[in-house]
Amino acid sequence: MKKYKLNKLEVSRLHNAEFAQFLIRFFEDFDKSNISLDEDIDFKNKFEALNNDLPAFNRTLNQVRAKEESKQLAIMDKHRGDDMKAFRDALNAYKNSRNENYKKAYTVLNNVIFQYKKVESNNYEEQTILINSLINKFKEEECSKYIYILKLKEFLDTLEKSNIDFNELFSHRSYNSSKKMSVNVLDLRRKMTSQYKVLADYILALANVKESEYYISILAIINNIRNYYADILARRDGFSKKKEINAQINQ
Repeated sequence: MKKYKLNKLEVSRLHNAEFAQFLIRFFEDFDKSNISLDEDIDFKNKFEALNNDLPAFNRTLNQVRAKEESKQLAIMDKHRGDDMKAFRDALNAYKNSRNENYKKAYTVLNNVIFQYKKVESNNYEEQTILINSLINKFKEEECSKYIYILKLKEFLDTLEKSNIDFNELFSHRSYNSSKKMSVNVLDLRRKMTSQYKVLADYILALANVKESEYYISILAIINNIRNYYADILARRDGFSKKKEINAQINQ
């Protein structure tokens, strides 16, 4: 009998904005899977309780935004806005192509990016979430082949990097400002972390006990997202270590 496990992720190390994105990604991926919530009422109740608390958590994060505006953030936000425009411009170069492969690729990718046409008008947190969502869609098999055909990977990688760079700074500042936030914000983060752990542990247990495709499929969604954010933490650790080494060299 196969032993299923939860992929390792220190959820508590995610910054507040990352934690919100982490949960949003879970709900989005679950919705796309077409897995029914009604097959397990206990799971449905846990899922909906966590989902219902997410809007309140996002609202509290918006309280931090006014404190976090700075010249550096504004510059980095402009960089990712410019990178978004560069990607659009590169895609639009194929708008009137007579090549059938290019035409099809342009149509598919343009239909996706059209859904994000006003992304730059959103606040910092929403922009980050939406750009992450867009990048994830372009990395899916249906779109990634067209990204390759139109030679847009370099533009997409640049956009992803500028979005990560911005979020690193913004999330770090938000984390440092968390001590100034209301107790309700911290309590809500602890509550939702506990809710997520209960939900994940529940699915893990049933995947192992029942070996049902239903629970195994949900566990796969959970683990895929945990892998993604574990990689983010690993990159952060690597970046911090590199800075530490460089500082020692320059002493």
